[in-house]
Amino acid sequence: MADVFVSYAREDQAFVRRLHEALAARGRESWVDWEGIEPTDRWLESIREAIDGADAVVFVLSPDSVVSEVCLAELEHAAAQNKRLAPVVCRDVEGLSVPEELAELSWIFLRERDDFEHGVDALVRALDLDLELVRFHTRLLTRARSWELGGRRASPLLRGDELRQAEAWLVRGGRAGGPRPTELQIAFVEASRRAARRRQTVAVALSLAVAAISIGLAVFAVLQRNEARHQSRVLLSRALAERALRTTKPDLAILVALEAYRVEPTPQARSSVLAAVQDSASLAGILGGQDAEVDAVAFSPDGRILASGSQDTRIRLWDSGTRSLIGVLDGHAGVVAAVAFSPDGALLASGSWDGTVRLWDPAERAPARAPLRHGSDVLAVAFSPDGALVASAGLDGTVALWELPAGERVRTLPVSAPVRAVAFSPDGRILAAASDDGAVRLWNPDTGDAIGGPLTLPGAVNAIAFHPGGSLLAAGLADGGVFLWALGSDEPRSRVLGAHQEAVYAVAFGPDGTLATAGGDGVIWLWDPETGAALRDPLEGHDGSVFAVAFDPGGKLLASGSKDGTVGLWTPFAGQDLDITLAGHRGTVDAVSFSPDGSRLASGADDGSVRFWDAATGRESRAALRGASTAVWDLAFSPDGAELLSAAAVAVSRRRPPGV
Repeated sequence: MADVFVSYAREDQAFVRRLHEALAARGRESWVDWEGIEPTDRWLESIREAIDGADAVVFVLSPDSVVSEVCLAELEHAAAQNKRLAPVVCRDVEGLSVPEELAELSWIFLRERDDFEHGVDALVRALDLDLELVRFHTRLLTRARSWELGGRRASPLLRGDELRQAEAWLVRGGRAGGPRPTELQIAFVEASRRAARRRQTVAVALSLAVAAISIGLAVFAVLQRNEARHQSRVLLSRALAERALRTTKPDLAILVALEAYRVEPTPQARSSVLAAVQDSASLAGILGGQDAEVDAVAFSPDGRILASGSQDTRIRLWDSGTRSLIGVLDGHAGVVAAVAFSPDGALLASGSWDGTVRLWDPAERAPARAPLRHGSDVLAVAFSPDGALVASAGLDGTVALWELPAGERVRTLPVSAPVRAVAFSPDGRILAAASDDGAVRLWNPDTGDAIGGPLTLPGAVNAIAFHPGGSLLAAGLADGGVFLWALGSDEPRSRVLGAHQEAVYAVAFGPDGTLATAGGDGVIWLWDPETGAALRDPLEGHDGSVFAVAFDPGGKLLASGSKDGTVGLWTPFAGQDLDITLAGHRGTVDAVSFSPDGSRLASGADDGSVRFWDAATGRESRAALRGASTAVWDLAFSPDGAELLSAAAVAVSRRRPPGV
């Protein structure tokens, strides 16, 4: 298989030969039709096989290629297979119609007036991004194509580790930045799983048959072999309990678990009964009235009012004590993507995809002033700690600062890419913004002056956090690195190297300044942010990626949420690792939150449930809440700990960090 397939018009052959040689010099093998097709090959089938076997497709843009039927056919097949596309401009196509699959991508310019070597280096970097995911996509597509050409027979299906790796790739491939799976790949993996389940069913049936025979023999020899009969019943009970845990239908799971307990009350049988009963728990309470995805939530400083913004363009106000709807703020013409209360609770700011920031009087349930017009989709809003400024982040790549109470735009801070997040430091002297170009920028909000240059990162920023003392800013990256900056410095204080093997999905500071990081490699590291040194060996115990970490208010416990469907409770400095595994969720745990006093832990998962745990014992403190039909992305306790807010979405929100 080649690294790249090159699609080009014959008029650009001289350029393509130069590009082919430049890629070869950089160790990249490219498939070009002048040397890849034998005279006896069927041309179209050879082209399709070459595209399927390549990790990426380089499309050479020129006035001839954008109208070439052959080039467009190659592009259509590559897009259908969800191949990574890399548009390279060798001659300007301004004024011509460019296929939609290419128009929405970033182009690499290699015209005669451009720096050819620099452009080829940029192309190689783009081709190497998430390379393992891309190569797995290619291998799986080749296997799936062979399976399809063979009449979808069972013999070439995936098994064992190959099947588990393919299923994991389907879950995290698009999320981590790799190519999306094709329908053929999904069908191939599903067929492999069905075959595996059939084999497993046969194996279980044989095991049960063996157990039944053992029981029969034990009954036959009951007077002499009571102990053997007991052991047989234990085996059967464990087999039934395991079957109950694998069953996805709650009613059937309860029946099988009860039968396991009736056969023999083993610990496994008791656990399966408890798990089945917990999974069948009913909804205890939910705030009704939402007609669309909830993209933003915020408590007032006194905890009495809850604001929620949604895709139906409205903001709803709720009495957090009675859970009743007390007002609807209607004025935006687009999705409400962000809400935030001022420090004194007198104002509520909302940012919308209609390009405006609106200020509301939550007591009067009315606008406090005319809308602030940002100029493009508003993705985030934040008040300064003194309430004198409001910052808004836009899809247009700018951060706007508005002075209150006048509502005048005092400055616009330019950024070269859409800005996904803004945050003020605890003392209000620094404004930080993270953008799609893989950079973090710092400004003095009073003057608008940049604090050093853009902090350029080698990949997308998945997480960002201020040190509680305001002395450091931490960012976790998609390439597995963690950067720490001493605020006011242009250079990173330290970078954690050789730790995480995959993307860092979560960063969090404890009350004492300890930094916790977690990611796709399934482990949690603890660092001294002043020196960048690991404080101990990594915390291991999860069977999948760790997407969330949170310290309790006292800093004695660390909670983690994982793809394996469990929440881990750790005492990281007590000389032991995993204290408790909180099992019960049937899906990936995406959010965890401690109550203000640290006695309770809430966890939310993509099975739509919220569970509550006693932080000291690890036992569930009440029945699970089930109300969301999709993943629970975020959780937050009210300031007094009496209420828990959960946010779920029917689609990934714009505010979801890239690569997660």
